[in-house]
Amino acid sequence: MHQFAAALIALNQPSPSSRPEQSSPSRPWQPQRRRAAGGQRRRGRGGRREKGLYFSYTYKDTESGLRFVNPPGLYNPAPNGYSHLAPFPKGWRIILPAGQGGETAEQVLSEDFATLLKQAVRNTETVLAAAGAQISDVAKFTLYVVDHDKEKFRIIREEFERVWGERKPAWTLAPVPALALEGMLVEIDVIAAVPA
Repeated sequence: MHQFAAALIALNQPSPSSRPEQSSPSRPWQPQRRRAAGGQRRRGRGGRREKGLYFSYTYKDTESGLRFVNPPGLYNPAPNGYSHLAPFPKGWRIILPAGQGGETAEQVLSEDFATLLKQAVRNTETVLAAAGAQISDVAKFTLYVVDHDKEKFRIIREEFERVWGERKPAWTLAPVPALALEGMLVEIDVIAAVPA
């Protein structure tokens, strides 16, 4: 456990030699690109070629202070709307809301997936605000989707691009056969972190 904590701290405190000389919190680092081993081209998910290059890392500071990192040896997840890792400074307060679905305050569920997803995001913003946090403080989340398909994934990527822009949290998509309420098609289960 101590080794894991030390690894997180090390990720949060990159050595001066690894930083650009003119870097600032408001300016993300530029990703280094290297040719894959043996000069072969690597493929992204779904077999998409990465033009012979892969991202060795990506480092960004968000407005909330979270850092989203894509370590060497992993493919570039940006086209699919997420980051591989979200370390945060030691001593920060972790917020653990219940999963939020797409129901309104009146317990109404739309039949439209996009509408449900937007409402689930709004519900997440509401529950985070009650703890003094906001959507940009989300470090990681799990998205549960009933009957997941390509069209739903397109809607998900578009919505998360609207919500997070380039500052993509770490997240996992989990297709499921059903959720807690009848007619519930999506649920967001977030982990947020804020300064103590």
